[in-house]
Amino acid sequence: MISVAAQHFRKLGGLPADWSVDVGLVLGSGLGGAADNLLDSRSAVVSFRDLPGMVTPGVAGHVGRFIVGQLGQLKVIIQQGRVHLYEGVGESAVIFPGVLMSELGVRVLVVTNAVGGIRRDLTPGDLMLIRDSIRVPVVAGDGSCGTQSDSSVQHVHGHRIWCPRLLQKFQSLPVAKDCPAGTYAMMPGPAYETPAEVKMLRFLGADAVGMSAIPEAMAVSSRGGAVLGISCVTNVAAGIGETPLDHTEVTETGQAAQNKLRLLIAAFLEKLSHELEDSGRLHGYGADCL
Repeated sequence: MISVAAQHFRKLGGLPADWSVDVGLVLGSGLGGAADNLLDSRSAVVSFRDLPGMVTPGVAGHVGRFIVGQLGQLKVIIQQGRVHLYEGVGESAVIFPGVLMSELGVRVLVVTNAVGGIRRDLTPGDLMLIRDSIRVPVVAGDGSCGTQSDSSVQHVHGHRIWCPRLLQKFQSLPVAKDCPAGTYAMMPGPAYETPAEVKMLRFLGADAVGMSAIPEAMAVSSRGGAVLGISCVTNVAAGIGETPLDHTEVTETGQAAQNKLRLLIAAFLEKLSHELEDSGRLHGYGADCL
């Protein structure tokens, strides 16, 4: 199914049969607009619904399409929107876009999502880089490297999900000096966490909490790609703020943070593009990203 979807993707995008992607970018809740004016040129827009095996998102703020284009020397796929486990789809549907990008040869994947801030210094509009993550058993996708029907099921070491070299490269950007790094926790959703659950997560070491990102990150890292995670704090977690949590607040804050996110991602991709131009390849990522 994945190979068929990859063939369809290239055909719909008017791409050569041997076309491969350098960098993939996943834009989460309310963050899809960060793709605007990001690429030097666009060659295609491919809708989820036109690809075999893909499920279309049913949550507000998730468009459900890919934008294919070029930034400098980089061939880029931007994924606007994602499906979530809480939408009642199987895990294979959640990780399908990540596995598809792996099939298309992605070397670096940048995953973004909307989160609630647990750490006291994280406020709405902040961007947190994911240094480590916590998977709540069963609901957060412990098997997210594949499914029983997926012949390419692989195990991945937990310390390899988020690439420290990519994190360091991103942190070296002057425009990223105000972006802290932290530990991200994934909960099942769609209900927001209770104050008691937030206390539990803080005790476990979580700085922020959301409902996505880990499954596709594991899927790509298990297949040799390097992953960078960027979380947009769209609200403070339950029991910390004084107002009830609401998805409208999540999408509105995400939309307000799009310009900041676009600026950071553009600077990061430009740095990767120069690296590719200078050496002809992206060094030290994927299986070597320890």
